[in-house]
Amino acid sequence: MYTRITWGTASAVATLAVLMASGEGWAQSAVSAPSNQTPASVSEFWTPERLKSAVPIMPRLRVTPAPRMTPPAPLTGPVVSSPGAPPEVKDTSSLGTEIPGLEFEPKQHSGVNPPLTSSSGFFFTTHRVTTPTSNGYPYIAAGQLFFHDPGLNKDFVCTASVIRQRLLSTAGHCVAHANTSSSRRYFFNNFLFIPARTGSSSPLFQWTWKYAIVSNTWYFSNGSVPNAQDVALIEVNDRFVGDFIRKISFFTGYLGFFTSGLAPNHLTTLGYPCNLDSCALMQRNDAQSFFGSNNTAVIGSAMRGGASGGPWIQDFGVTPSSNLFVSGLGANYQRGNTSYGPIATEPKYLGASIWDSRWISIKNTACAHRAGNCTTP
Repeated sequence: MYTRITWGTASAVATLAVLMASGEGWAQSAVSAPSNQTPASVSEFWTPERLKSAVPIMPRLRVTPAPRMTPPAPLTGPVVSSPGAPPEVKDTSSLGTEIPGLEFEPKQHSGVNPPLTSSSGFFFTTHRVTTPTSNGYPYIAAGQLFFHDPGLNKDFVCTASVIRQRLLSTAGHCVAHANTSSSRRYFFNNFLFIPARTGSSSPLFQWTWKYAIVSNTWYFSNGSVPNAQDVALIEVNDRFVGDFIRKISFFTGYLGFFTSGLAPNHLTTLGYPCNLDSCALMQRNDAQSFFGSNNTAVIGSAMRGGASGGPWIQDFGVTPSSNLFVSGLGANYQRGNTSYGPIATEPKYLGASIWDSRWISIKNTACAHRAGNCTTP
């Protein structure tokens, strides 16, 4: 049974859709906000000055002992998966427009820092992705997500990734202000996604929002982390490029997804942390994951605020042309989003909610919101 409640925010009408499923209760519910903003108004809102002044958003971290290595626990819940795909376009000259510096063959870059470890014993490597477009897919499927908080009247920045033809995956705290009081819960607005952003450049254009959905596990919480489902999806508008209307995935491709199994695992995390290169350049982190508290996983990382919402990816990279005796390489399965980390410099770690049936429900709702959002399972 659905119960629909509607109320107003500064620039969006938020709709609460609660699915009372037998045995699940609130587990299948989600909160969504369709945009009543035009693409032009969002684009005009984000002046170069606003983009430059946006700051990272940081949810309140509960006072808990720092996460440490723990033995793996048995996995529970449904498991679904779907591989990623590279962008459709290979030669932009046919579109009547050029995208400077865009290359689709991945390149290897030197300068990886030595492995680091935090005081919790999580080994990791964090390093700069100099130019995502020169690296190609899957780097170009990630980018910066800008938004405005109407409650604070302040601009913020997170990281997001393209996970289906029109859908972005990010953290719940990058989409909505959670609170246990109904009068203090609301969606942010003016979402603008810039894939593969490097400095102030937008090599794969800028994409405005049409619809957003967040788990009620985040929305109805007290806004602190670790949260069991700090997750959200955003549908972006198509745009004219040359003489055709294109979806964002035409240029960026999209990551796959894989629920459960976030830990133990080995994952590549992408993000734009503001403590490294001042939010201006993409960073890559590689680390083994471990179980955290409250249905989360943790990894070692030097990233901090601004990396929120960034993808945690299994089997990262491009499938080798010769692939004997090994399968699954280059599937680019996203298995989570950066959700939390310490405010202090030590220990160095990040946490992410483990996707479960609640994330599947959000994904299915977002896919069904508009024909063509998701053309694969």
